Amino acid sequence: MRGIERTGVSDGDTFRSAGISADALKWIALLTMLCDHVGAVLLPQYPILRLIGRTAFPLFVWLLVEGFSHTSSRKRYLGRMAAFAILSELPFDLALYGRPDWQSQNVFVTLSIGLLMLIFLERAMDEWDRRREAGENAFWQAAEACGIAAAAMVAAELLRVDYGGSGPLLAALFYCYARKKKPGLVFSFLLFCLSMGLLSALVEVFGIVSVPLIARYNGIRKRKKKGRLFYLFYPVHLLILYLIHELWKNVLA
Repeated sequence: MRGIERTGVSDGDTFRSAGISADALKWIALLTMLCDHVGAVLLPQYPILRLIGRTAFPLFVWLLVEGFSHTSSRKRYLGRMAAFAILSELPFDLALYGRPDWQSQNVFVTLSIGLLMLIFLERAMDEWDRRREAGENAFWQAAEACGIAAAAMVAAELLRVDYGGSGPLLAALFYCYARKKKPGLVFSFLLFCLSMGLLSALVEVFGIVSVPLIARYNGIRKRKKKGRLFYLFYPVHLLILYLIHELWKNVLA
C-alpha cells in the first residue's frame, strides 16, 4: 500500500523553526476545544469562545489522517477510537443537553466513521494510482473512492454524529491533500464549511486559523505513549463541565 509517506521523527522539540509538530497541534486542538465547550456549557453569553473553538475540529481531523498513516495497527487504532466513542457518549450528552440523548453522537463517533472510511479509501486510491501509472483506465477506481466517501457521509448523517457528513468529507479531503497535495488546504476547508450549510458555514469559517497551522506541520511525532491521555481529556473535561454547570445552577445560583 502506498498511502501517505511516513515523515514522523522519534525525537525533537515540540516547536521547530521548520514548523509545528503533531504534539503542538494536539495541544492547540485541545485548548481550542476546551474554549468551545466552556462557551457551550458554562458561558453561552460569550460567543467568542465558540468561534475560537472552530479551530479544533479541522486539527483533530488532520491528526486522524496522520495517525492513520503512522499507526502500527489500524485495527487497534479503530478499536481504540470506537471504545472512546462509547465512553464519551454519556459525558457528551450530559454536558450539552443535561440528560442522555441518543439522537446526537459525540465527535469520536465522527472520527471513527472517518477512520473506517480511510481504510477503504486508501485501497481504492492505491489501485487508482497503479492503473494511472500503468496507463490504464482508472475511472471505476475513482468512482469507488468517491462512493466510499459518500457512504461514510451518509452513515454520519444517519447516525446524527457531531459535524454530520461534513466530518468524513473533511477527512477524505485532508487525506487526498496529504497523499497528493491536492486539493489544497484552503479549498478543502472552504468546501467543508459550505457542506455545513450557509448559516453554519458563516461560523465554521472562523476555523480557517487551522489552515496555516496544518500547513506548518513538520511531520515530527514524539513516540511517547501518551495518546490515551489526549483521548481521555475529551470525556473527562465534558463530565467536569457538566458537574460545574450543575453546581452553578443548583448550589451557587
